[in-house]
Amino acid sequence: MVTKIIFIRHAEAMGNVTGRYQGRSDADVTENGRKQLDALAERFKEIPFDVIYTSPLSRTRATAEAVNRYNKKEIIIEDGLLEFDGGKWEGKKWDDIAIEFPDELYDWNNHLEKLTAPDGESIAGLRVRMAETVRKILKENKGKTIVAVSHGCALRTYFNYALNLPFEEINNDHWVMNTSLTLFEYDDDLKATMIYKEDATHLENAGVPVKKH
Repeated sequence: MVTKIIFIRHAEAMGNVTGRYQGRSDADVTENGRKQLDALAERFKEIPFDVIYTSPLSRTRATAEAVNRYNKKEIIIEDGLLEFDGGKWEGKKWDDIAIEFPDELYDWNNHLEKLTAPDGESIAGLRVRMAETVRKILKENKGKTIVAVSHGCALRTYFNYALNLPFEEINNDHWVMNTSLTLFEYDDDLKATMIYKEDATHLENAGVPVKKH
């Protein structure tokens, strides 16, 4: 029995364009983000699914609601899909983080697997949290197609785990685009196979700017 999860990164939010670490901060979706959500809603007219799980932040909930605009499936709030807890980084400008926390920022850019945010979470802990959360979702929905809406760092870290890639090579990957789709299929033993990654054709077809963050 195959179970599927379509992972989606939230729509563009203010932290993506204002040079701040938004993490757990509840930043609003931008005007461009709202265009992304409209395009995403149209895309999901053609994609069948059974249930949606989403991080509780407003930018992810707005994204889940766009997925559900023409479908009316159950939306389940799942704290395990939250973004990396940046601790003292939360809401700060990256320029200020560079001054106040240069060692941690170096790890963020070069050795993400080693990072523990000041008074926040570790990337290793995030990796475990995301793996446990997805495992729980899979066990609750065997044989179904699931949509899971989360965040850039959380998804990047989970994909590293699910594909059994070396943790120390996580910086070789990149952040998936806002509202892009990544499909995994899982067998009865919950072994993951990536079918496609970072599909944002709905944005391209709608003429919505595609930005990498």
